[in-house]
Amino acid sequence: MENSGRVAERRAFARKKRRFLVEFNLRGAACTGFTYDVSASGIFVRSVRLPDPGTYMAADLHLPEGKRCTVRGRCPTAWNIILRLSTSFTGLPT
Repeated sequence: MENSGRVAERRAFARKKRRFLVEFNLRGAACTGFTYDVSASGIFVRSVRLPDPGTYMAADLHLPEGKRCTVRGRCPTAWNIILRLSTSFTGLPT
């Protein structure tokens, strides 16, 4: 089967396109963004304000039905915010 010029998928977890409001603080300023996609190991967030690569941060993820989830992770790139979730994050609804 031909690849048609596409790069092979190398992610361990499939990503799902979802749009949720995300609130976070960066350098003392309240910031917002929206998720672009989510997976079991990370959240891709688009925002006007970008953290420095390697920044550890927390963010509040606004879920359907008024629920909120606080996630913590590291931003490996600053193109957009990608939080790689740590194994010990809090606030996930059950």
